Amino acid sequence: MAAIDSDLVLKRWKPTDPARPPGRYAVKCEGARGLYVRLFDTGAITWVFRYAHLDKQRQMALGPYPAVSLASARDMAREAYAHVKAGRDPAAVKAAASEADKADAARQVTFETYATAYMADRRETFKSPKQGKLWEATLRDHAFPHIGSKLVNEITEQDIQAMLAPIYNTKRETAVRVLQRVGDIMGAAIDDGTRDKDRQNPTRRDAHAHWRKQRNRTRKGTAGRRGKQPAVPVADVAEWFAVLRGKQGMGARALEFLALTGTRSGEVRAATWQDIDLQQRVWTVPVENSKMSLDPNRQPHRVPLSDAAVQILESIDRREGVDLVFPAPRDGALSDMTISKVMRDMQAAEIKAGRAGWLDVATDRPAVPHGLRATFRTWAAERGGVQHEVAEAVLAHAVGGTVSLAYQRGNYFEQRIQVMQKWADYLTGKQSSDTNTDPLATAIATLRETGLSIEEIVARLNGDNVVRLSRDAA
Repeated sequence: MAAIDSDLVLKRWKPTDPARPPGRYAVKCEGARGLYVRLFDTGAITWVFRYAHLDKQRQMALGPYPAVSLASARDMAREAYAHVKAGRDPAAVKAAASEADKADAARQVTFETYATAYMADRRETFKSPKQGKLWEATLRDHAFPHIGSKLVNEITEQDIQAMLAPIYNTKRETAVRVLQRVGDIMGAAIDDGTRDKDRQNPTRRDAHAHWRKQRNRTRKGTAGRRGKQPAVPVADVAEWFAVLRGKQGMGARALEFLALTGTRSGEVRAATWQDIDLQQRVWTVPVENSKMSLDPNRQPHRVPLSDAAVQILESIDRREGVDLVFPAPRDGALSDMTISKVMRDMQAAEIKAGRAGWLDVATDRPAVPHGLRATFRTWAAERGGVQHEVAEAVLAHAVGGTVSLAYQRGNYFEQRIQVMQKWADYLTGKQSSDTNTDPLATAIATLRETGLSIEEIVARLNGDNVVRLSRDAA
């Protein structure tokens, strides 16, 4: 029977046509062989492409008629025939293209849509409903306005930086949380194919190293370790400390301990009872929590505990199974924000009472926890008569270059015991804050406390760069 060569034949065909009963019939197709049409006794008509691949006869459906016209069927047959001639299986090629189309469609999802589904899927994994709400608030306030309408597969490192820019310098801890949470969501998108694996996670740390470095350079004068931290004035710190002691809560006790020891917030928050020796009155800060990174002889930082510091530790009710000295309500570590909030609340109360509060002398900005180290350092230099190296040792600062550090093995621990008690007495009001102290007499007293003889003190003070001093003065 002659091959079908026009739509007219198919339009007129009926299952009862004796000249062309239901079955498979060849279709004339210039440039390709293997195009057929199947006529069913129900009256349905479909296109089929028959071919041989790897010595096996195969066939591939091309769609129903008239949804697929004769012209379209011929185009598809030519394309399939080209694959056969090239040694490819056209059915496999079609299936792969279909999967690619599905994957491409799956990637046409915005970050907000995907993040909402992600949150709904893992809602039961949060420790509490509050944690889930915090996640949602973080994304709603800081992520969605910037990347919510963007396709997950098209979000770039630059988009992440634009998202962080408004809060990076002013709300650093919030910025870190936003980055972590968006990173978790993007990681899940890569795992399930919503984002191409070769595109990587745009929140990865190495992608933003230069950007962070540039932003940190502009942070001078703002809170953060790269700018000067606002400090409580030395003349006011005893008053400030008295107000602090009246505050309740673990955050207040941690801040009180921080002030007495001259340590960093992270060191206090990570302190454990196994690091504390109350009998020897020593707190040993592990190397991993210390920041004396320049010291080639780096050792755990031993902090002498004053009477006031010991009293704080003895007043804390230890929780069973919790080794942290200052645990959060759920037994984890306190956040840096918790300690900072204590100072902010104290400042807010002062302002509400019509007073200026505790403002940094240089910047006129409210003091922050890290600034208490500057308060101690100023007191040590101006009122405490503390030797420079000893004061720096209290703050766990490495003094000198690499060579001098290699030879300097001491840590002035014995001297620091006296300094920390003296500092605690000043904070608690036991030591007068009178500024009319003879600095020379203070310096001599400090030198004598180190064990130097009168002759050695005179020799040190009678150097070429100082005024001559008689033995009677010493």
